[in-house]
Amino acid sequence: MLARVLHIFLLPLLVTSVVNANYKMLQQVNENQESIEGLLSIVDGYSSKLNTLEQMLKRQSNKQEMIFDELNSAIDKLDSKYVTKDELQDIISRISKDIKQKKFASKSKATILKEAISYFNKKQYKDAKIRFVRTDKQNYKRATSNFYLGEISYYQEDYNSAIRHFKISAKLYSKAKYMDKLIYHTAYSLEKTGDKGQ
Repeated sequence: MLARVLHIFLLPLLVTSVVNANYKMLQQVNENQESIEGLLSIVDGYSSKLNTLEQMLKRQSNKQEMIFDELNSAIDKLDSKYVTKDELQDIISRISKDIKQKKFASKSKATILKEAISYFNKKQYKDAKIRFVRTDKQNYKRATSNFYLGEISYYQEDYNSAIRHFKISAKLYSKAKYMDKLIYHTAYSLEKTGDKGQ
């Protein structure tokens, strides 16, 4: 009987305790469910942002591809119109020759020689040389032209070229008034080249 009395008194306490425990667990489940729903909402927000970013990246990628295609097209156009450095030098050289020929076409040989000597006296050897070469090729006072070409080479320390021009000048006209200078500069040039036997 004691067991029955205990059972009668303890059973409601036990039921109340179980009900209270279940109620607390139910409240905890509800709270957890609310937290889960909040987290799901946050995840949905991030998922939406990720989708937006993916779309933006695709658009950027497409833009980059279009830019690369445009650049490739522009490079292809440039390649088709490109002139190499050697081709450009050749064009410049031809134009320069044409200009030089036209520059001298209206001048007499005597005028060209006078200009050459004037440039030489001013130590403007490049301009002088162009004119002396021209008069030499035109067979106008070749001895004088070669003497001055030798002098230009001599002053620029191109002794082999100087010797060559001095020899041509001496063969063409051995009685020129500059012959003493020619002989001295020829000897000096031979010494500089180590060719003293000539």
